[in-house]
Amino acid sequence: DASRYLGDWYELYRSKNIRFERGSDITARYASDPTHPERIAITNLQTLANGKIDTITGYATRRTPEGPASDLSIRFNFFLRGKYQILRTDYETFSIVYSSRSLLFGLLKKEYCWILARKRESRKDVELIDGLFKTILDETGMTRDEFIETEFSQE
Repeated sequence: DASRYLGDWYELYRSKNIRFERGSDITARYASDPTHPERIAITNLQTLANGKIDTITGYATRRTPEGPASDLSIRFNFFLRGKYQILRTDYETFSIVYSSRSLLFGLLKKEYCWILARKRESRKDVELIDGLFKTILDETGMTRDEFIETEFSQE
């Protein structure tokens, strides 16, 4: 249900191999796109070391019209695009987002994963976070050691 997913999500953890995120206070903002109702507008914000806010805006669409609403294509610019899956969400507390790309005709695989939450404080819920990492392991094979915790300037 895309309408329930709209709004701000705070990044709590991300896979270590994500090179395009280098700041703190990372937020993903999802909004309806009135000019293209089939799309969800996405704005990612992060605070850089110099205090400036860095943003990138893109959109997500369903990969296939008849496919699940959680299986998306995402595009930020000509170079930054890919497959984007919402593995799990309860819409109110957490979301696990997964992306993978095959390179060199399938010889290499790049995997990215994020744990997002509606509230930054959710990462203090040890039982919730442990359960989310177990889901990630079960569904992707990625271990907790492959993640870093996102920094927040204030909580």
